[in-house]
Formats: sequence, C-alpha cells, structure tokens
Amino acid sequence: ILALLGVGVGNYEVHYHRYAQQVGLDARHEERQAHSLYLEVAAESGLLGLGVFGSMLLYAAVGPWRARKRLLGEGDAESAHYMTALGVAFFGYLVGSLFLHLSYPRYFWLMLGLAMGSRQWVPAARGLATRRRLVVADRDAPGALTEGA
Repeated sequence: ILALLGVGVGNYEVHYHRYAQQVGLDARHEERQAHSLYLEVAAESGLLGLGVFGSMLLYAAVGPWRARKRLLGEGDAESAHYMTALGVAFFGYLVGSLFLHLSYPRYFWLMLGLAMGSRQWVPAARGLATRRRLVVADRDAPGALTEGA
C-alpha cells in the first residue's frame, strides 16, 4: 500500500535511514533528502500522488505553448515571445528538479502559477483597447453602451 499512497508528505527523511539500512545503501545516520523533486513526490505521495503531480505539471507546461500559438495567430509577436520565455523557464525548472528537491517551494509555486495562468494571457494594451471601444454613444438613452471609437 506504501507504493500506492507513499509514506506521507514530509516523511521521506524520516523513513530514509530505515530503508537504506535494509538494502545496504548508506551507512550514515543523518536524515537525507531525495535530491529529486519527482523521487521525493513518488516516495511521499506514492504512485497515485505522482500521477496527480505529473498531470498538474503537464497541464502547466502546455499552457505557455498554447498561449504562444494563440498570440502568434493574433499577430501579437511580442506577447508570444514572453510566452516562449515562460515556457523555456518552466521547462528549465522541471529539468533542474531532476537533481533538486523542493527546498525552495515558493519558486516552484511561482513558476507553476505563471505557467498555468499563461493560458489566460491577455496583454494589458489589448484589454484597455477593448474597454475603450465601449462608450456611451447616445445621450437620449443614458446608460446604453454601444461600440464606438
């Protein structure tokens, strides 16, 4: 059942020493970390947690690339370049996570949030232009909004 559910979040270090002795891996007696985000998630959350975590990362990783494609289709090359940079940065973070554990979680959550939010990217200038088009055009009908300049 540990393979399916793991040892619990934050318990990798607690259980490492016992497992290392059983397989003859390490003679040291201090607590150790996985030094791999994915290995740590698998050990602490099991296969079920690793599947959910992987799905979340995949959803986030696809976001900047879809936003980039949409922005290029709209002719907004500058914003598309921002999405490219975000996608490359997120991919770099995921590759680095092969060798680093979650010691600095705020950066992980920041990158994850930016990548997930990239699907909703609307440049501020375009949003402002859309709002400016809605003007009160007819003084005889107060409060009526129509398309205008």
